[in-house]
Amino acid sequence: MRHLASIRHGRCWPRPARRFVSPSDTVVYIFVGALAYADDIVLIAPSPSAMRQLLLICDMYDEEYDIMFNANKSKFIYFGAQNRRSLHNAMKECIFEIGGNRILRVDSFSHLGHIIRPTSSLDDSNDILQKSNCFIGQVNNVLYF
Repeated sequence: MRHLASIRHGRCWPRPARRFVSPSDTVVYIFVGALAYADDIVLIAPSPSAMRQLLLICDMYDEEYDIMFNANKSKFIYFGAQNRRSLHNAMKECIFEIGGNRILRVDSFSHLGHIIRPTSSLDDSNDILQKSNCFIGQVNNVLYF
């Protein structure tokens, strides 16, 4: 139960992942491993082993509360520095599973209506283009039908 409480409170292990100094010169530790909205959850991990730990916590939660995480609707995407070639290449071969089912690796996906892509500049041009085209289509439907 400690693990499940940890994921609900934004922690996935006792030791924090990042350390920074706040403007008041106090050391603050922050790690957010799970972001949730309604029935969607995003797991964020600094390494493949940390991601496997988060997925194991989800499997434990699944068993305890009799819910099911759908691996067919689950995706994983790698955000990382391109200059770390060894890690970047290793992530291409990485396999993650939830509930005994493999999670598909993708280069981009739509989450809560936004396109998520691992670009170096966090470019939103595809997302903006999609929303613009959708709006133009809706205007055309109103004007011409």
